[in-house]
Amino acid sequence: MVFRFAIAEGLARRDPTVDLSSALAPAKPVQHMASLRAGDIPSFFARLGSYDGAEQTRVAIELMLHTMVRTADLREATWAEVGREQWRIPAARMKMSLEHIVPLTPTSRRLFDRLRELSGGSRLVVPGEKPGKPISQNTMIFALYRMGYHSKLTIHGFRRTASTILNESGLWEPDWIERQLAHVEENKVRRAYNAAQYLEHRTRMMLWWSDYLDRAKDVGELLG
Repeated sequence: MVFRFAIAEGLARRDPTVDLSSALAPAKPVQHMASLRAGDIPSFFARLGSYDGAEQTRVAIELMLHTMVRTADLREATWAEVGREQWRIPAARMKMSLEHIVPLTPTSRRLFDRLRELSGGSRLVVPGEKPGKPISQNTMIFALYRMGYHSKLTIHGFRRTASTILNESGLWEPDWIERQLAHVEENKVRRAYNAAQYLEHRTRMMLWWSDYLDRAKDVGELLG
C-alpha cells in the first residue's frame, strides 16, 4: 500500500513488493472450533436428552453450555469454589492467571446440585473413575461423538455459540461478553486501566442466556 501510494504521488516508479508475492506463503485461514448455530440448539438438547452414557457427563455438558467456561475449568473444579450465587474459579486455574467469576442462574445451580449428588462426596465437581482424579479431558467430547456430532461440534465451540448469540442479540455490551468468556483485553493500555468486572451486568446477561437455553431445551424435548 505504501509503494502504491508513492507511485501515485510520483515518489516511486515501481512496487518492488510485487516480486515477493510468489515467495510468501499464503496466510492460513483461522480455524474456529465447530459450534452450534442458534437454530441447532433445540435438536442438540433433544440428542442430549437421549444420551445413553453416564448421567454425570450429560449434566456436565449442559452446565458447560450455561456457564460458558473452558473444559478444564469444569473438569478441575472443586466444590470449595461453588457457592449459591457465584462460581469463583481461582486465578491459579485460569488461562490468564486472573480469578474468574461465573454468576450462577437457577438452572446452573440446579445442574450443580445434581452433580453434587452424583459426585458421591468427592471434593471434585466431576470426579473420574480413579480416586481423586477428574473425568478425562476427552469424556465430554467423546459423548458428543456418540451423539452424532463428530467433526460437527466441540465442547469449546459452546463458547463461540454463546458469544455469537449474545452479540447478535444487541442486548449486551461486547466488554461484558468478553469478560464472561474470560478473554483479556488485547490493548495493553486499555487492559492496564480497565479492571472492571461488570458483575451486575454479567449476572443479568447470564440469566438471559440461561433462559434462552431453557426455552430451546423445551423445544428440543418436544422434538425428542
